[in-house]
Amino acid sequence: MLANYNHLLIQTYLVVALIYLVVNASLSKLARGLDARQSIKGGTRA
Repeated sequence: MLANYNHLLIQTYLVVALIYLVVNASLSKLARGLDARQSIKGGTRA
């Protein structure tokens, strides 16, 4: 029973980690795109 619980726990953490990585990569790409768009339009950079 403990082995089944641990297996389920590991699967759950892997799925959560995968979702975290996908969301993080997507937001990072969006931020880079917005930054590039702002600098093209003549925005100031710090």
